[in-house]
Order: sequence, then C-alpha cells, then structure tokens
Amino acid sequence: MTLLIKKTFLFSLWYWVVWGGSSVLYAEQPVLRHVLGIYDSQVDRQRIIPLKEPPGEHNSIEGIPNPIQANLAMVLNHLGYMVEALDIRNDPLPLPEVMERYALIITWFPEGATLPQPESFVEWLETQVQQGRKYLSIGPTGLDWGNRPNRLELKKRLYRTIDIDYGSDYQSQTNRIRLVSKEASMVEFEHRLTLPLPWYDLYRPLNPQVRSYLTVRDQVRSNSESVMVSIGPKGGMIAPGYALFRETKPPFRRKWRVDPFRFLRTLLHPQHPIPDVTTSQGKRLFYAHIDGDGFRNESELEFNKLSSEIILERIIRHYPQIPLGVSVIVGDIASQWLGETRHQKIARDIFAQPNVEAATHTYTHPYQWQRWDRTAAYSPIGMARYEREIDESIHWINENLLPKGKQVKLVYWSGDTTPPEEVLRRTEALGVDHLNGGDAKKDNQFPSYTSVSPLMRPVGKRWQIFTSASNENLYTQLWTANFHGFRNVIQTFENTERPIRVLPVNVYYHFYIGDKVAAFESLRQVYEWVLKQDLKMIYPSEYVRWVRGFIATQIIQIAPQTYQIRNRGGLNTLRLDMGEVDLTRSEGVLHAHRINQKWYLDLDPRVLEPLVVLKNVR
Repeated sequence: MTLLIKKTFLFSLWYWVVWGGSSVLYAEQPVLRHVLGIYDSQVDRQRIIPLKEPPGEHNSIEGIPNPIQANLAMVLNHLGYMVEALDIRNDPLPLPEVMERYALIITWFPEGATLPQPESFVEWLETQVQQGRKYLSIGPTGLDWGNRPNRLELKKRLYRTIDIDYGSDYQSQTNRIRLVSKEASMVEFEHRLTLPLPWYDLYRPLNPQVRSYLTVRDQVRSNSESVMVSIGPKGGMIAPGYALFRETKPPFRRKWRVDPFRFLRTLLHPQHPIPDVTTSQGKRLFYAHIDGDGFRNESELEFNKLSSEIILERIIRHYPQIPLGVSVIVGDIASQWLGETRHQKIARDIFAQPNVEAATHTYTHPYQWQRWDRTAAYSPIGMARYEREIDESIHWINENLLPKGKQVKLVYWSGDTTPPEEVLRRTEALGVDHLNGGDAKKDNQFPSYTSVSPLMRPVGKRWQIFTSASNENLYTQLWTANFHGFRNVIQTFENTERPIRVLPVNVYYHFYIGDKVAAFESLRQVYEWVLKQDLKMIYPSEYVRWVRGFIATQIIQIAPQTYQIRNRGGLNTLRLDMGEVDLTRSEGVLHAHRINQKWYLDLDPRVLEPLVVLKNVR
C-alpha cells in the first residue's frame, strides 16, 4: 500500500471514528473543473488582413468571436473552471467516456444559427443531462430556423432537459412588453433594464425548484408571462437578448445584463477550494514584460539615444527591485538582417541586468500566425517559417546575447498573437513556454467585464496563456495618437482588484514606449503607481507556471468538506468563496488571508499534496 493510499485510508477511518462519518468509507470524488463550450465556427471568423491593406500589428479585422470564450471564460476561470471549445460545425460530439470530465455544457449561438444535425445534438444533450451534467442555454439554440413541427418539438425537448416548457408564441411588439418581476442584483449587473425590452418567446418552469430572476409579459395578451433568466437543479437559461446589452454605435461595447459571477456560482455552487493565480501570501501578483518592437528607434527623450537605451537606463536600472521579462526580435538586431554591433551590445547589457529574464519576440515578427502569405516585419512574402520563428530565434538569443546561466524562458507572440497548435507544440517541445494575447481592459472607455480576457484560450489540445492587461499600443490608437494613454492601464489594475480580484497586475509594453516624451512619462507614472501597492513581484515565466498549475491541479474530495490537492505544479494559492479553512485539521496550509470577502490560502511548497479541511460551508 503506497503512502498516499495509506494516508487517505487512515483519514477516512479517522473521520468515521471522530466525526461520526458513515460506516462505509468515503469514496474519493474528483471535482470536475472542465466546461464544454459549444459554438458555431460558421460565425466565428478568423481575423484576416485584406491583401490590399498594408501589414501592421493588431490591425487585423475582428471577426465575430465565440461568445463563450469572449464573455464567460474569464468568469469561469475565476471560479476555478477551464472552458474547452467544441465547434458544432466541424467537431464530433464527445463520447461518453470523454464527457465524464465536464461539470457543465454551455451553448451560445448567434441569431440565425442552424445546427447541422439537430436531432443528434438534442438526443446527445438529453443523455448528458440524464447522466448528471448541467446545461446552460444562452441566447438562440440553433433550432430557430423556420417553424416546422420537428424543429418545434426538438426545441421543446432541448428546454425540457433543464425543466423549462418552451412555447412558440413569439412576442415581437416590444413596446407592449413589460416587467412582471426581477431580481435587480442578478439581471441589472452592468446595464439597467429599460424599455423597450427585447422580444421573447414563452418559457415556463416545469419544476418548482426552477428559480426565475426575470419575468416579463405582454401587457395586452393574457397568459403571456415568460421567464427570461432562470436556474434550476439541471441547469440554467438566459433567453435571447437578456445576457448582454450591445451598443449600436462605435465602439459597439458590450455590457452584462446578468451578473455572470453570481449566475455561474449559483448554477455550479462550487464549495471546494479554487486554484487562484492572482495572489501569493495575501499579496496581489505582479509581473512585467516588454515586446521587442522599437528596439532600434531613435528616442525624443535624449539626443542620439535609442529607445532601448532609454528603457535600459531609465526603467530597468532605475527600478532594480522590479523583475522584468525582456524580449527582442532577432531580425531587428542580428547583423545579417537589420541589426548592428551597437544594437547587440545594448541587448547584452539589458539581458545582463539581474532583474531581467530573457524572452524572444520571434525572428521576423509575423503579423498573422494563421496566414503565411503575409509580410512579417522583417521578412518578405513567403519567407516565414515556424522553425525560424521559434527554434532559431531562441538559439540565436541564447548563443549571442545572454550571459552564462541565462536562457530564453518564454516566447512572446507577435502580431495578432494567434499561434496555431503546431507552433505551441514546437515551442513546448523545446522546454520553452509562451505568453501574449488577451489584451484585458476594464477602464472608463471599456467599463465591462466583457473586456477582461480569460487566463488562456484552448488551441487544439493545448492552452495559449494570455497576458493580464493591454499594452500601450492599444491605448495609443495603434501608436498613432494619445501617446500618454498608457497611464489609463492603472484604471484596469484598480477595476480588476475591486470588488473582485480577477487578474494580477501586468505592466506590458514595447521598447517604442521610449520613443516619445508623453509615452515614456505614462510608463513612469505606471511604475510609480506599482511601487505604492502591496504586490508580490514575480517574473513572467513564474506567472506562466502558476497558470500551468491552475490547469493541472486536481481537487479530490476525500471526505465531507475535506479536499486533497494534487498535481498543482507551481501554484501555491487557493481561494475559498464559501466557508473557512480549518487550519488545525488541514495539512500543508500555512496561512489564510481575508481579501474582498474571500479567503486566500497559502500552500506550503514543500507539501506536494496538501489536505484542506473546510468549516462553516453553507
């Protein structure tokens, strides 16, 4: 009998003797942390640069995003879940043994979407709910095209899985729709419900345990009351038009009508400890990194100085207490491309600093990772190769720029930051991880959690780790105006701390922020703000390891209110949204900190499989 099995057996026996447990030993129950998000790729267009448009960074055209990844993944990450994507257009429905890992199935289709095989999907969904998985329907179901009898019956069957009776009684005269009841804290989160209300069909609970948070009616027609937002034992529903408010004029911002944090917490009711990547030892995490763009630019701050020299002298050396990840673009400084001896010397000086870890921003800086017929920053059409962008850039930096004992730790993705799975696989096979993408914002211009990116995105069977904030390029209209704009990132830092701590602080910028006086001053203001906060400062590679730990962590319930934490990697913080930790009965839990009405637990890095015992869980 292994030590772990002995330990689990003895704890279960102890629980039975001391705490009046069942005479049958408690069976281990893994906490299901995966969510299946089903979307339609027919309306999830890749961002494509038209051939007539000159290439540039972040200037690709936004397609219609997968709304689950765009809006819900961040909230689910905060609750400890990972969202895996299934393309209903091209991917087969998972087999029963695959579905055992999922706690929840979500569908969120756009208006006019039609499922390619509706009968098979509804049958599959019925089976999944019967087997205990919850289902959340947001917006249209993909069964709305036409009103043929079989479509109507399929739609009725779909909603019956979550104890909702669907009636095809379309209420289109929105000027007649009135509120019957609402729970404002649930359905007026970021935007108030105002007349006229969206159109609706009839949705009525079949189970008294289904709770309505919003009910409407047609003020002219009798028997027209309909539930628009509800949660029941088998799942939940948000009717079309009631999840988000969308602006009709640029910049077409989205805001939540429904409180997604409360809604998903009520639906999933996670009583277990939650892996957390925002906090360490009670302090909010901080990391900073620089993309290599603008390394050779002439700076306005000082005559005959490059922007990279300004950053070295006035940031890296001036703030030695702040760890920093720095990347370069090989084609920008290699002698056989555009670089000179001067540029290489500056890079060596930067990487020699004790507070700097090394990264690569690729070899030629591709603008679009999904299309190799586009020009990269330092490569003509048709010249981009994955081997060069990843393998050769890492090798060149290691061999030519880094002091003894340092190696490239990360790849910082360039351009549209959408590398395919093949590129992620190649990078990870070299023992190097990666970062970039996401561009989180929550400021006065984008005051919604819909603009806060999740921790990561699924790419095939791999995960691309996102940054935790936007860089200055997106605050300066793609480096064309408002060069002081990066100071507004502080609003995002503050708004993602209170009332909910959802992200670490991430100061992310390019070397070209040293080009202009206003831009550099904004960076200095951000650094000074950082130094006034009580932050736990880490390198970007450490943050990536925390997120990898978040992904790998297994939470095993071995007795009531008792959990064993396994395979957590570099992650050393858990959060409790319900209850408190019993420190006297737990093992490997050092301290508990109360922050924003939540408990954050410090795990002992020396204990591989901590035991967390909770109390006062309601």
